[in-house]
Amino acid sequence: MHINELSKLTGINKETIRSYREKGFLHPLQDDNGYYNYTSGDFTSLVYLAKLRSYQIGLEDIQKFYHPADVHELDTVFDKEEDRIRSKIASLERSLRFLEFERRHVHESFETDAQEVLETQSIDEKIDFYDFYDEKERKAHFSDILQTTTPTLFISREILNGPVMDKVISMKAGLGTYRYLLEERNMKVPEGGVIVPNGICLSQMLVVDHLDEVNILQLAPMMNYAKEHHRTFISDTTGYLMRIETGEGSPSFFFRIRACVEQNDIKDTGAR
Repeated sequence: MHINELSKLTGINKETIRSYREKGFLHPLQDDNGYYNYTSGDFTSLVYLAKLRSYQIGLEDIQKFYHPADVHELDTVFDKEEDRIRSKIASLERSLRFLEFERRHVHESFETDAQEVLETQSIDEKIDFYDFYDEKERKAHFSDILQTTTPTLFISREILNGPVMDKVISMKAGLGTYRYLLEERNMKVPEGGVIVPNGICLSQMLVVDHLDEVNILQLAPMMNYAKEHHRTFISDTTGYLMRIETGEGSPSFFFRIRACVEQNDIKDTGAR
């Protein structure tokens, strides 16, 4: 059969078939007119090759199936592909876990009263970065763990422990992640991070239209709760972005901000 027929039978495009022929995987006879005549053996080889490629096995490793030194050499190929697939499964399971976190954040943004203050156990040390915009290395660092980072807001503990008043103050937006997420990937904690220790935190929802300033009165629920319960903030704020809502004007950013009031070593993996 000619290449057109072989392509229709297998669903593999002609360019790919030619490439496999040139690499020595297929051995068609060449007619006097220059056309290649593919045999049933070529058809079988092509289907087998396509199956191996469906496992994402590279052509260099597939060559070993056609010229094996021994079965152990082929086992090495299978072992490598099994490791790759298991790693991909783990990555997908991690994506599913963090996708569920995003769902919870969105629901929380609709269901939470802006005046409600929560006192919760954090998961682990939070590491936030606010001065990285012109540093390529730090940008590259976060691109590797983007799925497990979240936009954060920085408000100093001095402000949180200060008086509640009608005053606009500066704040900064950045990116944050947990220490354990870095350690899972054997990644070092970059220098320059703002560390929010693990422990008991006070938190509230904060809805802002601008990420460079906020009125202290918007922080009143968390600040007043701390004063009433004789709590002192021992960290600056961190938080996570729950969602962004765009209306007719500028977008509104829904954050759950929090700050530590009591440090401990408890790891509550069920919290968020």
